[in-house]
Amino acid sequence: METGYVQRVTWIDAMRGVCMFMVILYHSGAPVEYDKFLIPFFLSGFFFLSGYLFYTPGSRWDWKHKLIRVVETLLIPYLLYWTLTYFVKAFYYDVYLHDNWDILLPYFCELLSGSKLWFISALIVGEIVLTGILSVSQNVWFLGGLIVVVSLVWWFTPLSVPGVFWPWYLPSACIGLCFMLLGAIVRQKGWLDYLERRWVAVSVVVFYLLLYVMDLAFNIIRISFASNYFENLLLFYVYALCGLSFLYVVCKNCLGKSRFLCYIGRNTLLMYFFCNQVILLIARVTENGWGMSAYVWSVVAACLACLLLVVPVEVTKRWLPWMAGKGRISLKE
Repeated sequence: METGYVQRVTWIDAMRGVCMFMVILYHSGAPVEYDKFLIPFFLSGFFFLSGYLFYTPGSRWDWKHKLIRVVETLLIPYLLYWTLTYFVKAFYYDVYLHDNWDILLPYFCELLSGSKLWFISALIVGEIVLTGILSVSQNVWFLGGLIVVVSLVWWFTPLSVPGVFWPWYLPSACIGLCFMLLGAIVRQKGWLDYLERRWVAVSVVVFYLLLYVMDLAFNIIRISFASNYFENLLLFYVYALCGLSFLYVVCKNCLGKSRFLCYIGRNTLLMYFFCNQVILLIARVTENGWGMSAYVWSVVAACLACLLLVVPVEVTKRWLPWMAGKGRISLKE
């Protein structure tokens, strides 16, 4: 029993670690060939895993406890990070450089609209909505039907218009919620067990690589999760499912033993908070990437960023545990 638990956590941490590394690689100037490989799964993977871990089949569902966990592990860290970075920047640029003390109203306006870090905003919305959904029913047909309903609402309403800002990135949250619902269904049905068969695992890897080659050749899929741009949502769902299956097979069979990758996976929230600053620091220090091609430099920069991110991650965990999602809210019965 314990061995199975360790294995389960290992592949989940590895899967999160790969997704986080892909995020850093994407922001490190990765060429289009890399982007096309990672885009189908590196963000949808986070939403899928969130839904997969959200509810344990057969256990007692406690919506109050789950909602408090969302507040502890996402909302409070998000608000702390936002407040800290906002006022550091505001006091320097607005107050110190321009003698402008009008910084409180913009702070509360941005805070209420959830306009910082689109991915975390969408994830918070998704987990809150998923808490309500699972409080109504955990039936897989109900959850599957909601995937269809949410997708149709997104498709036939202004939510599908790309590049338009909605509070708390509601359009992206809708698509993310569909992957969270899928994760909850997969956990209940145990569908990942099918990928344990060698011939299925090999077929998944080969099929995804073929899709990737076809996409390079014919530019089949064009998406941008952050901009809410999905040229063909159904095609993206199919491609993402193949990508998630590919990622699971690779992490379960090859990458689960990587201790550093699992470390990244266990600290994805803080890695995400600080990755852009570290990437910008590397870009300034190295100027033109030491003359390397984008294919090589983007990987080198991503690896350097992962190593440097250990410092702010460990400092935050030690001195600001609430921002690391380690704080606990006591709930009296």
